[in-house]
Amino acid sequence: DIYSTPGHKKYYVVDDVLENFIYKAKYGLLGVLMDKLNKLGNIEIDEKGGYAFFSVNPKIYPIDVVYAAAYVMIDRAFIILDGDPKEEIKVEIRKKEEHHNLDELVRSFNEELLNYATYKVQSEKNKKIREQIFAAQQKKFWKNLKLY
Repeated sequence: DIYSTPGHKKYYVVDDVLENFIYKAKYGLLGVLMDKLNKLGNIEIDEKGGYAFFSVNPKIYPIDVVYAAAYVMIDRAFIILDGDPKEEIKVEIRKKEEHHNLDELVRSFNEELLNYATYKVQSEKNKKIREQIFAAQQKKFWKNLKLY
């Protein structure tokens, strides 16, 4: 800002640093990342309309993961899903109560996507081990079963 005095320029810098610090303290690293994601244009939030709209890449988050994340959110928000599960999943979040914050609902939804995607990957990695444990327990059960 070429029209302000040097002292006024310092005010802008300090004010910006304080805003960033407060934002990071309130929302953490995820908040900073979500803010940057929103700047990329993936998330549209309309506070007056009471909705948020964004798309999910099904190659990163398959439809079953999106369903799981949506299910966890149904007590706080209306979740509307659309699109092609092979190409792009469109998500609309509408708050159920006026005091709900759309930005926080979007963050929560994205956290749940990550949570269930991680669960799915770990579950698939452990599938064979679970099957082996179950087979061993089943064999032990039938071996010890005594019919009178």
